[in-house]
Amino acid sequence: MGKPKSEIPALAEILNECQKSFAAHRKGLLALRKLQNQDPEKFVETFVPMLNQILVVFKREPAVERLVSFVISFATAKEEGARNEELAVFLLGYLLERTEVKDKAVRMRACQFIAGIINGLDEDCEIDGELWDDILAKMLVRTRDKIPVVRGFAVQALARLQDPSDADNEVIQEYLRLLADDPSTDVRKAVLSNIGLSKLTLVEILRRTKDVSDVMRKHSFGILTSKVNIKVLSISQRIALIKEGLNDRVDKVRDACMDMICKGWLQSQNEDVLKLLACLDVQEYEETVEPALKGIFKQIPMKVKFDPDNLTPDMAYCWRVYAAYLHDEGNAALLEDVVPETMKFCDIVRQIIRKLDDQKMQNDEEDDSENSEFVLKQLLLMAVQLDLADEAGRRSLSSPLVELSANLNVAERIVQVAAQVLRVLHPADSEFNLLLLEILSDVKDPVELLERPDNRQVLAEAEEVLVKLEQEIAELNEKKTIYANQERFDDARRVKEESGVLEEQLDKLRQEKAIRESYIEGIWLRSLTLSECLLERSRQGAARDAAIGGLLEHVLRPALGHASPLVRNGAVKCLGLYCLLSP
Repeated sequence: MGKPKSEIPALAEILNECQKSFAAHRKGLLALRKLQNQDPEKFVETFVPMLNQILVVFKREPAVERLVSFVISFATAKEEGARNEELAVFLLGYLLERTEVKDKAVRMRACQFIAGIINGLDEDCEIDGELWDDILAKMLVRTRDKIPVVRGFAVQALARLQDPSDADNEVIQEYLRLLADDPSTDVRKAVLSNIGLSKLTLVEILRRTKDVSDVMRKHSFGILTSKVNIKVLSISQRIALIKEGLNDRVDKVRDACMDMICKGWLQSQNEDVLKLLACLDVQEYEETVEPALKGIFKQIPMKVKFDPDNLTPDMAYCWRVYAAYLHDEGNAALLEDVVPETMKFCDIVRQIIRKLDDQKMQNDEEDDSENSEFVLKQLLLMAVQLDLADEAGRRSLSSPLVELSANLNVAERIVQVAAQVLRVLHPADSEFNLLLLEILSDVKDPVELLERPDNRQVLAEAEEVLVKLEQEIAELNEKKTIYANQERFDDARRVKEESGVLEEQLDKLRQEKAIRESYIEGIWLRSLTLSECLLERSRQGAARDAAIGGLLEHVLRPALGHASPLVRNGAVKCLGLYCLLSP
């Protein structure tokens, strides 16, 4: 069939201008639509041969890519509410036939056009169901094409045909297969960009943050930033992302992880750092979250105001990390404004210790005491940022730390942190060793008091009473059984009442014994914690420091024979440290 001579030059001229610059596309769309409206059938006859010229070019040249973009825009464009659906349907059918040819260039361009047209159409576009089925079938075949770029465009073409919530959906199954098995980074990247979000697909998206390709890992964090809200992730998943992303060996991946934290997670919390920390469980993952928080401080000005009288775990943690960040950055002026004066700091520490004592005495919920202990730990870690240049400041700070170390209501891990600060305050070995040994002596005094002969006699008598009660109760229970078998029910009832009274006495004695043993065990554990802190931080051996040498005889050997496995375990650890110090 002959073509109008005037139409071919006009169409060719339009396409020629559009391949030169994107700026010509808008004008070209209007000119092309005008030609189409003059005679739609002849327009198609003229347009298809020129389209074929694009299909045979495999190289991704800019001029060709501009033409592809222009054709897709024309096929999916609307003008005054009218859609170019007939041309789009025709092109989809025409291009589908060419997805199975031998020429890799034609397969690639056909898939590229199909993907662009499908994704450019409106949601309410009316396309025959058979055509959709044909697209699905042929694009699924192309996802197994030997040419990676063909697979990549096929992935894009299938994006609107997926149902992420359906594990049996063919597209989702193919996407998951490609993510796990396709050797091409570009194909895996295309899948990650187009896959819908659901519980099923989220797991695979997270797995790609550990991909062998750093390009893929970086892209995965980008997808998590744009697609995945922090609330969709569990706390363990959030922590894993921070740990893996910020410890990646490639700078660009680490930067992408920080973008996810700052531009994704923090912005979703209205740039409120404390709200973000509440999503990360800093009490459980303190060390992992710290580099992420310091990274936030580098990118976003600090907006949190610290209230020493109402410190929450998240606020105390943020305060401590911010002070450490300013110290690392050498910003002494701002650090001075952030960290309180030494005397004020000591008052805050004592206030938290009193609060902790009250919670322990009142048997408050365990979460409350754990929160107070965490706040106290953060304050102690921040203590090294204080102005410790003068002797008075060091002495005032040392006093609450000594009180804390002897307080059995304070957890052992807090005492270890206190010992770290005391070592900074008392850098001389002799001074530090003497201080800890004095604390140790005060802590161990109650045990030594209980071990005096008169107190041992009292404890032995209490143990005899307990054993005697157990025997009497056993005899009464035996009598009760005999009376019941003899149907002497009145006697059985009387014996049961007598047994009940004795059991109440026995329970009371057992509770007193358990409290006493728990108290003694706590003293031994605290003694061993202090011994461990002393042995870890001392640079003098037992031969050079007689006080350290006395630990073996007065603390370690008795602890090794203690009934509690926790005490024996601590004693073995301290004995190992003692041996390392000994010449």
